[in-house]
Amino acid sequence: MEACGRWNRPPRKALLSHRPAATRQSDSGSSSESTATVRVVQAVIQSLPQTAPLVLDPQRSDKRRRRCPRPWTFNGVEYGCKRRTCPVCGPRRKRLTARVLMIDARAEAATHALTLTTRDPTTPGEVYRDASAYVWKRLRRHFGRVDYFGSVEWTTGAGTRSGGLRRMHGHYLVKGLAGEDVRLIGGLTREAWEATTTNAGYGAWVVDASELMVAGAAIHYLNLHYRKAVQAPPETWRGMVERSSKGYWSQPVDELRRLATLELRAEAIAWATSIPLDEATFLVEQDAQARQERRDEVRRIQFELRELRVAGLTPAAAVTVDSIEDAFEQLDLGL
Repeated sequence: MEACGRWNRPPRKALLSHRPAATRQSDSGSSSESTATVRVVQAVIQSLPQTAPLVLDPQRSDKRRRRCPRPWTFNGVEYGCKRRTCPVCGPRRKRLTARVLMIDARAEAATHALTLTTRDPTTPGEVYRDASAYVWKRLRRHFGRVDYFGSVEWTTGAGTRSGGLRRMHGHYLVKGLAGEDVRLIGGLTREAWEATTTNAGYGAWVVDASELMVAGAAIHYLNLHYRKAVQAPPETWRGMVERSSKGYWSQPVDELRRLATLELRAEAIAWATSIPLDEATFLVEQDAQARQERRDEVRRIQFELRELRVAGLTPAAAVTVDSIEDAFEQLDLGL
């Protein structure tokens, strides 16, 4: 018997028409039974009590670009308020800071993570600051160079024993402790923290010290303990939320922020236009270089105009009218 190939296979209707009538009846009966089953399941689902959705409407993804509710305008260009409490600028600041830490970790990664907690919801900011300073002083006295970057957060107040009150705590990435015993680090930190806070009724007994085995662990640590909106500072808080020592950064933090901004911009362009990330990075770098050249030219013209104004001369004595007009056009664009 010749095998039926892919292209000379009989159509499906022909195969169904050659089946016995009993088989076709059983198929129709099974389809009716499945339809009845679906109706029963739908009726059961409708009879169940309606519960709250797992994802609230404010948490849903919105593809539209959100604008800052409190912008300010300079030279006709609108800028965000850049406040950490802003629902638009706050998440942007967090993403930028997380990327700054990621870029810095490529040069020198943090080796350990510390968590310092408080027990009293009314713990003053100066008490927490002085206690943290004593902890770093104690560690430097024992190990030498110890640098840190920390983020201060508040608990949600939803715990069973919280009483609905939020409590301050801090998470820190630490450099300079490579190869040291994590149990010794935790013991020294706990002793220093208890000596300055627990006796006064502010400090809690939870002081955690852990070792970060790889550079990616720092990023994972930040994703767990840094970008949680429910643990943002209260509205009345006026202290610093992000703290770092002088020797923590591998290069000036302004340069790190510039690199982080370029990386985030390139990723956004690559995602929006579906072009390769390398090509988007090249376009962003070229645009940044052109912007910097325009800024330098505007600053040069401003300096020359200022010198001429001091000398009492006319602008045409040093720069042309076209260059002055170009400079003011670029200033109007906010460049």
